[in-house]
Amino acid sequence: MVAENFNLFTESDALGRITVTSSRASWTDMRSGDDQIFLSLDKGTGFFDGSFVHTLTISHTASEKGASFSGFWVMSNDLLDIKGLRDGGKDALYVQSAHPNSPDIPVLTLFEVDGGADFGDPTGGFNLTTGVTLYLTITRDETVGSFGEIKLQVYSDAQRTTLVETQSFNLHSSKKDFRYVMVGVSEDSAFGGSADQKKSSGFSEDLDLMGATQGVTPQVSTQAPTAITATTATGNGTIVDLGLAAVTAHGVVWDTSPIDTSVVPGSQPNSTDEGAGSVGPFTSNITGLTGGLIYYKRAYATNSFGTTYGDGFQWKAGATYSVKKPGTAGVKGEEWHYIGLSGTEYALKGEAVL
Repeated sequence: MVAENFNLFTESDALGRITVTSSRASWTDMRSGDDQIFLSLDKGTGFFDGSFVHTLTISHTASEKGASFSGFWVMSNDLLDIKGLRDGGKDALYVQSAHPNSPDIPVLTLFEVDGGADFGDPTGGFNLTTGVTLYLTITRDETVGSFGEIKLQVYSDAQRTTLVETQSFNLHSSKKDFRYVMVGVSEDSAFGGSADQKKSSGFSEDLDLMGATQGVTPQVSTQAPTAITATTATGNGTIVDLGLAAVTAHGVVWDTSPIDTSVVPGSQPNSTDEGAGSVGPFTSNITGLTGGLIYYKRAYATNSFGTTYGDGFQWKAGATYSVKKPGTAGVKGEEWHYIGLSGTEYALKGEAVL
């Protein structure tokens, strides 16, 4: 996962509200009525199509009650501020903070602009604490409903293990592809008088734009079983990366046929679940084997985005020499054996060389 370089974004900032480093875009004293303030990245027509996951880090560092706004993340096909998208009858997705008069608490809310109409999570916004850093995961899943679902998950820690808020709703009218991603986006309100001068400050940081599954599920590898007997073995695996959420289940699955990775672990013929996991190696007890039979196993790890299986291994119950992985070779008795790509074991035989 690689964060976008904000130095490569295009800045629309005639009033000098935004400062930029490679990883962070900050805005200071952005007024509610500021027109066309934002940083934008043009990824090309229809780049953001289908399902995707975006992550970023934000902080609401200051605001004035009454009508102050900060746009932390916006996707659109038009380079416009929030009001411009609405008034222009455009389509967009955005995450914005707003600080009303009452209650005197800034809130963070996920919205969709569909043909100029605003839609949001009916449960309302998430109360923000000034100066607190939050870690966002924004997911569009086009397999949900008629036109997909948009979801905002807010975490209090960089590892995204402590979820403090979820907002989601089904998208409206049609499936939409987007071209631009923007941060530090002004509202451009038209309340009149002092309301348009209310100020807000904050930052968006470490913006990572990912596809549907890239980097979001755990990464796991499978190692050869050990302590092999006729009826038991020790399954070995390694969680290489947690993905974008905490690992809630991990273990091994095994059967006398190759493992079907389209089936979740709990529905496999045989599986273990060691519960929550962390990065590093793990073991899990394999039981109920029949001596002499060939078995197949894979390690797995699961988080809220899904399950990942490691490579498969093949071995014979009760035969410690016969761990089989495609591409491996070794001596068995007085013969040289190797494992083909299909998992079949071959013995090489030939004449003696003088």
